[in-house]
Amino acid sequence: MQEVRAVLLEQQSFGPWRSVTLGAAALAAAQPGQYLALHWTGTGSFDPLLRQPLFVTTTDSRAGTCELLVEATSPALGFLGNAAPGTTLDVLGPLGKGWQLAADVRTLAVLGTAATAPALFGLAHHAIARGVAVTVLLGTASRDEAPPPFLLPAAAEYNVAQSKAFASAAIALLDDHALRWADMLAAALPHPYWAKLAQRVSDVRIRWSRGFAQVAVLPPLPCCVGVCGVCAVETRHASRLACVDGPVFDLRDLVR
Repeated sequence: MQEVRAVLLEQQSFGPWRSVTLGAAALAAAQPGQYLALHWTGTGSFDPLLRQPLFVTTTDSRAGTCELLVEATSPALGFLGNAAPGTTLDVLGPLGKGWQLAADVRTLAVLGTAATAPALFGLAHHAIARGVAVTVLLGTASRDEAPPPFLLPAAAEYNVAQSKAFASAAIALLDDHALRWADMLAAALPHPYWAKLAQRVSDVRIRWSRGFAQVAVLPPLPCCVGVCGVCAVETRHASRLACVDGPVFDLRDLVR
């Protein structure tokens, strides 16, 4: 972890989403599932530890840039909206332990909701670049809330289910064929749905090895550096902090 002065290069809005490009060589080293912690309260703030976690979707190591996907409900969006290109931002990162995409993975199912898409899209980009076949399955209360398809690589299959029970709708998209097809499942769902997802996997997979099903745990991350303890997650082995020990965990460790 390091504190980085990143330059805001560009912002583009797409409905309720905004793509933000930052310039900083250190941030371009971010791996899928890692995040940045933006100090968004502005110059002169008395809250140096309170930051907004933002997930990296793409990086360009040659240009020294990274791209973030920010939802309209993010507290950081108003701050970024008032920032002009060339503004220097106070960022910590890259932070956390991200997705573990094994060398032998050839097919990947990505599962989540519209709100958790930023934690998943970076993995989809990385996997496609490696030649992995990717299917993205999102549940959303309204199709207008889902990130537009062009924010994913053209080679990714993108499926959206609309329902008020959007997390359940996402799991329903994960049919038997998708579970048998996938070499890896990457999910970002609320805590109450972890057990349901684990049962869904167990019902279909003959062999469920460690690393097959991984989950991004996304509780509030007020400090992002393991100080406040708000993001503590109970695993089968011990209590862990999502901000530093995660946010990605093996699903086996999250369900008993």
